[in-house]
Amino acid sequence: MDIFEAKKDQFGGITISDNFPVHSNIFDIKLKISLKEWGENGIKVVWLYISKTQGNLIPVALEQGFDFHHCQENILVLVQKLIQNAIVPSFASHYIGAGGVVTNSSNELLVVSEKYRRTKKAFFKLPGGTIQPKEKISTGVMREILEETGIKTSFESMVCFRHQQEYRFNMADIYFVCKLKAITNTISKQDSEIDECHWIPMKKYLDSPETSLFNRAIVQSAVYAEGWKSTNIEDYDDEKYEVFAPTISKKASK
Repeated sequence: MDIFEAKKDQFGGITISDNFPVHSNIFDIKLKISLKEWGENGIKVVWLYISKTQGNLIPVALEQGFDFHHCQENILVLVQKLIQNAIVPSFASHYIGAGGVVTNSSNELLVVSEKYRRTKKAFFKLPGGTIQPKEKISTGVMREILEETGIKTSFESMVCFRHQQEYRFNMADIYFVCKLKAITNTISKQDSEIDECHWIPMKKYLDSPETSLFNRAIVQSAVYAEGWKSTNIEDYDDEKYEVFAPTISKKASK
């Protein structure tokens, strides 16, 4: 019986993700033969991707020494070290979100109050949310603002970011705050998630005792600091990479 076809990686590991036999007993035999040959050939780590339609194969893999690594919507990923000191990276450990300091031509700030909140009283915050897979921060924050408020915006700069431990499912969270300019002015809030949405004069928001210290600080940073601009790096794929950096003075760039 032939071994499983596998893709090698640069770390001395291999991945098998398809061409699995339907019957678990055949999978069991073929996996044993494959693991033996891979071990003899110096393979360090074996990654196994099993779809939810092939759940009957999971107990077999566990019985042969595989451990759970992570789970996606339709795929369970298992891993086995064939060499004791082989390095197995952890799965993604952070959520990525972005919020926007959005201003209009009247120097008003766009704020929202979420429908599902911890307090009965409306607490106004910046619109924003989770960045989706394969989505840029700049486009993701504009999408979130449009979905929540109906306001179209243009991205200007990165203001700051916050790193929080023990977030959802006990994972960490990185939340980027961006500065944007409103292109439209008429609010059309997302009823499923947003309770209230308003334009508030900037000074009124900053002076309000109900504004959190964090929101006050980041709005002030957006208003009074220049922020980090989106920067193109030579040889970087703009579709894959997104870089923000302070503006370099003309004197320093010479």
